[in-house]
Amino acid sequence: MGALIIGGLAKIYGKGASACRAVDGLSLNLPQGTVLGLLGPNGSGKTTTVKCAASILDYDGGSIAFDGLDPRRNRARYLSRLGAVLEGARNVHWRLGARENMEYFAGLRGMGRKDARGRAAELAARLGLEPVMNTLVGRLSRGNQQRVALACALMHRPQLLLLDEPTLGLDVGSVEAVRSLIPALARDGAAVLVTSHDMHLIEAVCDKVAVVRSGAVIADGSPASLRALFGAHSLRVRVPASGAERMSGMLPGAVRSEDEDGHALFSMQADSATAALELAAAVHRAGVPVADVELGRPSLEDAFKQLVAGQPAKETAR
Repeated sequence: MGALIIGGLAKIYGKGASACRAVDGLSLNLPQGTVLGLLGPNGSGKTTTVKCAASILDYDGGSIAFDGLDPRRNRARYLSRLGAVLEGARNVHWRLGARENMEYFAGLRGMGRKDARGRAAELAARLGLEPVMNTLVGRLSRGNQQRVALACALMHRPQLLLLDEPTLGLDVGSVEAVRSLIPALARDGAAVLVTSHDMHLIEAVCDKVAVVRSGAVIADGSPASLRALFGAHSLRVRVPASGAERMSGMLPGAVRSEDEDGHALFSMQADSATAALELAAAVHRAGVPVADVELGRPSLEDAFKQLVAGQPAKETAR
């Protein structure tokens, strides 16, 4: 069974003092039949990694191979196994209809017209595209444009699928279509690499997650193992901005963020429910104005925030 193996990948933009090391020694192992989520803050190197794996960008160090094929030395054979969807549905022609796009890209992959039409009909039914197959892509909604881009990438049944922010800006129905499709593709034998800021999507579809910061993987493992890194329970305390500084002093290990109403949200993990409740009680006794308190199990988003903030974990996830 093949696998995408990325070892010590490096990509540098610019030269001299202005050089930016976008990817810095990143390594991944993605076997066929599995879904790997690549998480990281903006500018962490996720999209650059995807573009290098898609052979759109050349890289400055390290190695990439799928099923033993190097995209530099075996470019044609490597690309024949690859499908990719970049953010913004950039791999489709907006002046062609949905069906025309699908058949066009199938032809580029060497499929005959009859096979392409059959495959297009199959994917249209699977992705809910049947009502818009004869509509110009430029006139479609953002969600349908993304579905067409995904269909085009799937026409030749790729063994390796790269998805960069596949649900960004999509409506609920389109997100659900993508969410149900990704695991099905893995069950059919594809290796799927997906980047996303949608933690619900990542938890729903990924067998393994790699967290990237400053161009390198800082933690990887199953979603469950990453959630368990920082404790068995989570505490979230939401306070008005006026009480944020007092909270920072009381909960030094918490990760602070802002919500839509301008409140400060403090998130942290605890080893037990009792410990989390004791922290909440201490906040109450100190007289800090509290808008909301939530006690629960840590989420993947909690673990992600802790990791990128540099908080120490209990152990390394694998």
